[in-house]
Amino acid sequence: MATSHITASASPLPRDKSTPARTPASATPGFTPELRSAWARASQDAQAEGITLRITSGYRTFNQQQSLWQEAIKKYGDPERAAAWVLPPSRSQHVQGIAVDVDHATAQWLNIHGARYKLCQSYLNEWWHFAYRSDAGRTCPVPQSSALTSSNSNSAQSPEPASSGTKSRRE
Repeated sequence: MATSHITASASPLPRDKSTPARTPASATPGFTPELRSAWARASQDAQAEGITLRITSGYRTFNQQQSLWQEAIKKYGDPERAAAWVLPPSRSQHVQGIAVDVDHATAQWLNIHGARYKLCQSYLNEWWHFAYRSDAGRTCPVPQSSALTSSNSNSAQSPEPASSGTKSRRE
């Protein structure tokens, strides 16, 4: 079993208010069938342990992600620095329908159990960001240091049950 290193701290961007905290993947349209199924199975198993998995942000439209991207560019001053925290719509796992942002307790549970559902942390600097990984086996691949270093394809990007000491915000 993996050891979690989650540390909650201030986010460099405000929380995505377009998707309220929720549990069922069916409540968030736009997920791929694989993510929807994985989330449902993980939620059911976590519930059996008395834990409710919560999504704080899920699928985003191209326009929603574009707005977050523009906001990050304004905040960080240039696209390269912004890309460490938010990706343009063409590279976002949220727009692809394969990613969720979760609360702290959910991230802790997924860091321990997520590989069995192919739900893996994507980036070390984003403890809350998990994606469906078709290439996950008994463990998840090692996370990229940030979205900036990610090739962002479902099989090339590496998440593992680990997390970072710094909380940022969303990919």
